[in-house]
Amino acid sequence: MSSHLRRAARVAGVTVVLAATLAGTAVAQDPTDAAWSPEPVEPCGILSADEVSDVFGEAFQLMSGDPTDCGFDGDFPAGRFISLFTDLDSGTVAEIRDLWCPADRAPSDTPCAIDLQAAGRDAVYLPNAMGTLLYLGLDDGGLFSLQLVGDPIDGVDKQAALVALAELTIPRLGGGSEAPDPSVGPAASPASDASLEALFPTEIGGVVVEVQTRVGSDGELDPDDPTAQAFMEVLQAQAKTIDDLSVGIGGTTDGSVGIFAIRIAGSDIAAFGPDLLDAFVGGQEVTQERVQVAGKDVIAATVSGQTTHVYTNADVMWLVYATEPALTEVFQKLP
Repeated sequence: MSSHLRRAARVAGVTVVLAATLAGTAVAQDPTDAAWSPEPVEPCGILSADEVSDVFGEAFQLMSGDPTDCGFDGDFPAGRFISLFTDLDSGTVAEIRDLWCPADRAPSDTPCAIDLQAAGRDAVYLPNAMGTLLYLGLDDGGLFSLQLVGDPIDGVDKQAALVALAELTIPRLGGGSEAPDPSVGPAASPASDASLEALFPTEIGGVVVEVQTRVGSDGELDPDDPTAQAFMEVLQAQAKTIDDLSVGIGGTTDGSVGIFAIRIAGSDIAAFGPDLLDAFVGGQEVTQERVQVAGKDVIAATVSGQTTHVYTNADVMWLVYATEPALTEVFQKLP
């Protein structure tokens, strides 16, 4: 997934909800055992899969790597839709805080930003930035970011985990020590859904839309997780399983538009769209308003002060983050 798609994930947050829904009981394993793809990837120059796995207490696989821009996935085939991304960004900690948490932002019961220190450096933790983000200020200016998409297993604190990883990277970012030499076996791209990918717009406002899709697996779900069970009940209502599930994530290359799709193949998704949305939000308080966008019936769903536009068509539920005029253009181009 490119850094542009990761920015789209930050503002839309759908993969976070899906991860909570599909989170099965994770069993720690050697992260190099279960390869997702026949293609090898470049080593990450800043963190190893072993280090990420140790911090989160479950197996992660390196999926993309370079000196600082790296991506790690949980065990997708086992239903662990969780990913970690690292990146370098411009700006300052204060600018990032103001960007995500402007003064006119709608009030919320949870903090928008938490200022903290990581190994003596200023950092800001964004628990509800439609994803979980930690930005670390660098000595020579700029920012190093860690983005967690999805929820860790029970007992793992997201803030503490991201701070621990940030502190590992600090000497490596400053050139004070060598980056790890992770053992990465043949790495693995999950199966994709080409027909779902074809439904996404190719550009919005003249800006290219990048798309990535993945097909679900029959991994076991946690029987004690009410959110997971609510989701399974929705699937079972139409005699479907996780094998019928596909997920798509798309975003403009400038990061301003996020488009997500959840397909349950062969279903009448509109018939149980509200139940599906309820399962995805996992008990969070959600405000829903029925609106029309580009002549389509849409639900404007607001969770933790962030609004996502939800639309069902055939066997696909679309979730869109955008502002006008891009919002209307997205819906004009959706099926």
